[in-house]
Amino acid sequence: MISHKITNFTLLIIASFCLTACTINASFRGLFSYYKTTKKESPHLLSYPKNTTEVCAKQDTAAITVVVVNGLALKECIKQHDKAILYEWAANCHSPVCYPLEAVQRACNEKNIPLYIVAQYYETAKMSKKYDIAQPIYGIDVKYYKTNLTKKYLTRFYKDLGISYTIELGRINYFEKGEYVCSFSDIDSIGADFSILK
Repeated sequence: MISHKITNFTLLIIASFCLTACTINASFRGLFSYYKTTKKESPHLLSYPKNTTEVCAKQDTAAITVVVVNGLALKECIKQHDKAILYEWAANCHSPVCYPLEAVQRACNEKNIPLYIVAQYYETAKMSKKYDIAQPIYGIDVKYYKTNLTKKYLTRFYKDLGISYTIELGRINYFEKGEYVCSFSDIDSIGADFSILK
């Protein structure tokens, strides 16, 4: 009888540990960049422009490439447009505010607003897919920001864009003439009149 209780107790502990381990493993996604993993698995996937001109040059969207950039370089590209949207893409996010890339692109196309997709972290499998988007996916240069921790490099990246990074910041960021206007989470807000905020 005691042996039977010990066995059940042991099984309960093992099952609890497995469930906890799965939860912890899943929650780590998004805490780190996974840049080194992607570079090791698919080095051909990553592109490293030498200067701002190359970052802003029209990219070949037929080739699947992730352009590695910092916020200062990307801001120079955003400045070239009267209006622009920067969408922070989390490849493994299933929240209602995490939209498929093609859906964000279509919404921007309808309003004739250029779209810049910036990956929150690197994810080899999802980044290796072909998406119907006008520009390549941009990956944050974690070497430039000297950290592999997502929150740290996002904070520094957004600071370079003129944005104070907070947990409340929406994934969709709206710019006019290179200056940050506002952020939001609802895709239907793309193209709304935000002149009241100026």
